[in-house]
Amino acid sequence: MIAVITGGILNIIFDYIFVFHMSMGMTGAAFATFLGTVITCSILVSHFFTKQNGLKLNFHNITIHKFVLIFTNGFSSFLVEMASGILTFLFNLQLLRYIGVLGVTVYSIIANTAIIVMSLSNGVAQATQPIITMNFGVGAHHRIKEVKRLGFFVSFFVGGMFTFLGMLFPLQIVYLFIDPTPEILMIAPTAIRIYFTSFVICSLNIFLNNYCQSTVKPVLAMAISLLRGFILSTMFIYVLPAFFGATAIWYVMPIVEVITFVFAIFAIRQKEKGQITQSI
Repeated sequence: MIAVITGGILNIIFDYIFVFHMSMGMTGAAFATFLGTVITCSILVSHFFTKQNGLKLNFHNITIHKFVLIFTNGFSSFLVEMASGILTFLFNLQLLRYIGVLGVTVYSIIANTAIIVMSLSNGVAQATQPIITMNFGVGAHHRIKEVKRLGFFVSFFVGGMFTFLGMLFPLQIVYLFIDPTPEILMIAPTAIRIYFTSFVICSLNIFLNNYCQSTVKPVLAMAISLLRGFILSTMFIYVLPAFFGATAIWYVMPIVEVITFVFAIFAIRQKEKGQITQSI
């Protein structure tokens, strides 16, 4: 917590210095982010050189097989992060095409809020990951179910909270980010209300993705990441506005998240049902 907060605060301070006082523009903003990340990482790494450190690096028994297993199981996390940038790029292209600069401005508000939602959801999912993994390793399936149930509830609460705020206070959310023009105020409330409905399901999908990684289901984890990050989102972002008009762009993520969630629940149940049958 100290590392993340320190890096974040210094990032803001460096932004102010580089962008405004040194007139470095976007280059200054990028450099500020770089320095903030380096400082965060440095604080975290310092732990390994203290007496409190109980983890020692060991390079014995490293094999290609183990590397492949680790890479395969963790690859879905990489896809989640990479997909976020690609999705933002595609959204901007389509918004410029159908709505114009105003649409991109509204989406920037939504995208920045989405980052907060994803960060909180990842925090919940990653907090449960080591607990689920440890109990999976010793075969304590009743404990896994308990943690899964709790993580599912907390994820639902986190996403539902932002969905609730978006439904009730769309204008207030806009004013948190920009001083809107009348044209933006005409577009933003509808866009926010529609898009924010995806947050409650998004949090659950992030949790389910991490759950699949924790219980060594790399294929399912990758499928969830690909569906919501690439396949469905890319398809709907081009198909929906072409057939249903500009407003349909805001429905892309709610539809994508719901379809992914239904697939994830069904696939996980079938996979675990098959594992139980095999064990019997």
